Amino acid sequence: MYNQPVETFIGEASALVDDGPQLVYWIFIEAAALGTKGTVKIYDGVTTQGKEVARLVTGYNRMNSFFPPIRCSVGLYIEINVAQAVTSYTVGFLSEKTALKQKFPIGS
Repeated sequence: MYNQPVETFIGEASALVDDGPQLVYWIFIEAAALGTKGTVKIYDGVTTQGKEVARLVTGYNRMNSFFPPIRCSVGLYIEINVAQAVTSYTVGFLSEKTALKQKFPIGS
């Protein structure tokens, strides 16, 4: 696994985080209030037309970590459902090219 700090992106709306091959290591989802369920979808693509690779439903502020990381080969697009009270998210990711430069690449 990559042994340096990852890049971070903070969003309050659906957004293209980065194009090109990416690895998602973690995501923190902030719900507006306890008990209100919000949905965050992670797409492998540059829009919601890409392949959905993860769907997170939360009612509490929490961090979700992924081991091994989620691989997005086309791009990293995050969609949030504001109507269901997701106020923001922070995602930790790294380009696959950078991660694979390490002595111990992904999966070793």
